[in-house]
Amino acid sequence: AQTMSNSPRIFVVPVVKKTWAYYCHNPNEFSKLLNQLKVSSSTNWRNVHGIQQKFFFLAKSFAGRILTQWESMGSLPQKTYRRRFHDSIMEYLKRIIDNLDPMEGFLRNIPVKEKTMEVIYPQSLDIRLIRRRLSLLTKSQMDVQQRLMYMNIGLLPFSLAMGILPGPNVFFMWNLFRLYCHYSALSGARHLDSLTKEKTLSFRSDAELEEIVLPEQRKEEPIDDKRIQEICG
Repeated sequence: AQTMSNSPRIFVVPVVKKTWAYYCHNPNEFSKLLNQLKVSSSTNWRNVHGIQQKFFFLAKSFAGRILTQWESMGSLPQKTYRRRFHDSIMEYLKRIIDNLDPMEGFLRNIPVKEKTMEVIYPQSLDIRLIRRRLSLLTKSQMDVQQRLMYMNIGLLPFSLAMGILPGPNVFFMWNLFRLYCHYSALSGARHLDSLTKEKTLSFRSDAELEEIVLPEQRKEEPIDDKRIQEICG
């Protein structure tokens, strides 16, 4: 497999006839999504412009305090009630996150500041078909992510009210986390849509990706996760 450069790339792989898998390799993405909810100590309220940005600044400020409490619970001795509660909630959240829509994760990794991106696809695919499907994908996902984001905004007062319960308000944190996920995915979808319309996407076929899309070969010798990772980076 070719060595991955530092520039973000999009991989397109057909799974079945009408279902394609999309993956965005972004070396500059944050290692942990929860850390994106924290406000930098150098950020000042006066330097935040726009109603939307000010809203997220306030939400992040409040979330940062809850995260601090939550992290302190994770450092308690194993046998304490608060530590067991912390570990059980984290295990439950991991199972939920593993079942989230993979399309959301793909769009969330789209770097919105990039003016061009490279799309890598199997040699057997037509570039015109890829362009068309990317265009349809971004348009449908912009509606989906925006609707879900507004739903999470509507739930903020109710999840915030759960703070009357003892311990960190995990309901508010989860709702805010999902709000940020949908906001990031919406931003990624809008940016990818603009790149598609402006035709600033570059396309490159890759012979190694054909290993994934050959059905007969896959039946005889299925590709394991390790080989897929080698192909993609």
